[in-house]
Amino acid sequence: MEGGVDHVEVEQANHLVGVDVPSNLIVQHAGLEWAYASPCTHGGCSTVTLHNGWRFATDAEWANHPGPAPFQNKCASSYFDSRWHHCDYGDFNNGHVTSHPSQLEPGRSTCCSETLLVRANATDTDGDGTPDDDDACPLDPSKAADAGQCGCGNAETDTDGDSIADCVDACPADPANDADSDGLCAGDDNCPVDANADQADFDGDAAGDVCDADDDNDGVDDVDDNCHFVVNSDQANNDGDAEGDLCDDDDDNDGVDDVDDNCQFVANTDQANNDGDADGDLCDPDDDNDGVDDVDDNCQFVANTDQANFDGDDLGDACDPDDDNDDVEDGDDVCGNTDIPEVSVPSVELGTNRWALVDGDNTFDTTAPRGRGNSKRGYTTTDTGGCSCEQIIAAQGLGNGHTKYGCSNSAMDTWIASLP
Repeated sequence: MEGGVDHVEVEQANHLVGVDVPSNLIVQHAGLEWAYASPCTHGGCSTVTLHNGWRFATDAEWANHPGPAPFQNKCASSYFDSRWHHCDYGDFNNGHVTSHPSQLEPGRSTCCSETLLVRANATDTDGDGTPDDDDACPLDPSKAADAGQCGCGNAETDTDGDSIADCVDACPADPANDADSDGLCAGDDNCPVDANADQADFDGDAAGDVCDADDDNDGVDDVDDNCHFVVNSDQANNDGDAEGDLCDDDDDNDGVDDVDDNCQFVANTDQANNDGDADGDLCDPDDDNDGVDDVDDNCQFVANTDQANFDGDDLGDACDPDDDNDDVEDGDDVCGNTDIPEVSVPSVELGTNRWALVDGDNTFDTTAPRGRGNSKRGYTTTDTGGCSCEQIIAAQGLGNGHTKYGCSNSAMDTWIASLP
């Protein structure tokens, strides 16, 4: 006892120096850990062994030491001083306390100042082995050195293994992180390495148009496809240009768009359409719509279902300008449907200076007078207004002799003179 104040002996082992102080003997104060280290005399504190971060307090720290009350029954002298195994609480209670030999009170050369040591607060709230003061996340056992990319309390999950945590990864499932920079992560991008923010996909498959080798999925690669976005496996191309028929606005290249063209696959700039149906003449199998296909129709552009053709030429009567082929057009023909050669004249024989269409041409035939050579007269159907002898006979009411031997010179001249 010194000055009537008892000291308190604490039973402690003699070999604890260097062992860290147990937490039940540590006082937390002002952000520091404090330990009651030794009762020491002047110079005696030099035997205190500092370890595990324990040190003497600075003047500023000492000015704010916790005082004696918190240290009751918290003697830690055996952990720092092999000579002492007790603490004099009486001295501490009387204010005889220091944290460094140089701070011992003047005149107390033989005793009795108590020594306190300090160290950084070593509280480890989250139990991760890093004191709270040094722990970037004192409540997160998974983080100590820093808060990571996601901050304290948040897992640093990296689903795609790209070293960017999901919490800050724009593409948490895409290790390439939008390789084509089109604003879409690989899992959502139908062309992961070809920029296509619009994600256009004509054929609706898994590949967008900019990276799909066959955009219309018709089995023809785009580089060879004459209709890139229209299915056309046959590659039909009527006009042989760069565009197939299914995507070519003008399949016959006639300057008329298909939507307006009455012959989509046959060039017909004039759009001629005789019968006014949906098909122009050049592609209409029946241009006059008379039920007879053009290939069989003797009047391609004039309806004539009966195909009547008096003279038996290539043109039916409805479109033949000279139905009887007498070299006089129908509009000027006085006698229509003239039989050449004639049917009933001459009924006996062709007489001298008598005239009839005998040999099938349009020149009247005759028998020249004997010994006189051929007659200098001559008649054609053009002269007679397209009429044969038998038609002249009927028109003029001539006698039976004309029928038997042909029309006489006078009969012919009178007929011709009567023509308009």
